[in-house]
Amino acid sequence: RLPGGVAVQTVVVAFFLAALSGIIGGEIVLLGILALPQMLRLGYDKHLSIGVVCAGGALGTMMPPSIVLIIYGLIASQSIADLFTAAITPAVILMASYIGYVLVRCLKNPAMGPPMTDADREEGFANRWQALRAIIVPALIAGLVLGSIYGGVASVTEAAAMGVFGVLLAVVARGEFSVKTLHQSLGQTLTTCGMIIWIGIGAAALVGVYNLMGGNRFISGMIMGLDVAPI
Repeated sequence: RLPGGVAVQTVVVAFFLAALSGIIGGEIVLLGILALPQMLRLGYDKHLSIGVVCAGGALGTMMPPSIVLIIYGLIASQSIADLFTAAITPAVILMASYIGYVLVRCLKNPAMGPPMTDADREEGFANRWQALRAIIVPALIAGLVLGSIYGGVASVTEAAAMGVFGVLLAVVARGEFSVKTLHQSLGQTLTTCGMIIWIGIGAAALVGVYNLMGGNRFISGMIMGLDVAPI
């Protein structure tokens, strides 16, 4: 019933997708396939719709288990679990800011995000239970991964393995498991991990040369030497 309601839903879904994937590219592609056509079909402003998809997808850089935070933690020798814990609050603030922006724009100009028609709402109510069932498994997997990290049950790597195990059980329970699917999943995993390793190698080389040349001391001295109030 709310102007911009579908855009708000898209941001919320993006938040939970970020908690499942931790990467930007896949999340933006998925939102572009699922949410963008729906918003355009309902007459949403195309700039607002595309902006919501891109901004929502960018939550993947901040929301744990963010690959960006993992790479940063490895390079900066920081606890990845602590980074994950620290990132939750700004991720929620960012999501709330996106939602607030969408609501303000659409309440001021409902043409940018027209409310759903009665027919669309009735169709939505009829499919509510089916949609809820579709959310249960991803929510359980996200809870398994993040809960094991924050609960101190598993390290980041072990929590990732628990997430994989949960997905595997869900696929078997749905009767969709096959050797071909397993082979494709393993291949894609190796490709992604190989990319991250090469990024880490390049970043470590860059940081090493930067520090050897005194770049860290130069930046630290420049900032500490500023004649301004600490705030």
